[in-house]
Amino acid sequence: MSGFRWSVANRQLAILFVPLVGVVFASWYFLPRTVATILGLAVTLALGLHSARTLCTLIPPERLPQGVQKALRFFRLAPSDGQN
Repeated sequence: MSGFRWSVANRQLAILFVPLVGVVFASWYFLPRTVATILGLAVTLALGLHSARTLCTLIPPERLPQGVQKALRFFRLAPSDGQN
């Protein structure tokens, strides 16, 4: 109908992201609340960093707002001013 197809990269991400999201949701039923919260935070941070790094390869940091550029440099997701 629409001609939509999953790219290889998107399929690989889905293979990683979907099970991790499932593990986090299931952890609320099987783990103590504190442990489940820590697991959820760890997975969120890891996948968020991965997504931010991927976006930094697709969008030049110079096109982003100044505050976002500073945050990306602070977390070393983008090169500092003196580097290319």
